[in-house]
Amino acid sequence: MPGRAREGGGSERDDRVFASDRAAFEWAYSKTSLTGAESATFLLPRLIGLRRTMGMVFLNPRLTPQEALAWGLINGIFPFETFDQEVEAVAQRLSRGPTRAWAITKALINEALGIDRLDSHMAKEVRHSRGDRRDAGLRGGPVGVLREAGTPVPRRVRPCARRA
Repeated sequence: MPGRAREGGGSERDDRVFASDRAAFEWAYSKTSLTGAESATFLLPRLIGLRRTMGMVFLNPRLTPQEALAWGLINGIFPFETFDQEVEAVAQRLSRGPTRAWAITKALINEALGIDRLDSHMAKEVRHSRGDRRDAGLRGGPVGVLREAGTPVPRRVRPCARRA
């Protein structure tokens, strides 16, 4: 996909999220027969509402940047060609603001939204994201998921690099 999106960690957790005009948004978990993870099932309904979240999970629409903006998934759209410069300009502007007051305000908003329960919810996501081994696509682990999706699987799959 020739798009870009930038945020600080997982997009649901961040204060400002921007996308290029070439980005696309979807609920990728359904393609792998896995449940949501990385706080998606906790924060997404708080961002876009229950009905839209359920629609994303079960129907998996591919959203344009304009739709993502209208839904509240992102804060702004910048041209692909100037994306990095535009985001840097926003970051510079924010760095000159009342950061201490914003930090306190963010903490209060997070408390009001129940973000203090995020850790326990994420632990549940991790347990469920390991997959239901009764699901045919998950019996073979990641390779089984690829085969179930009809993706050619190399004879020898190289392990991914691990984060330090």
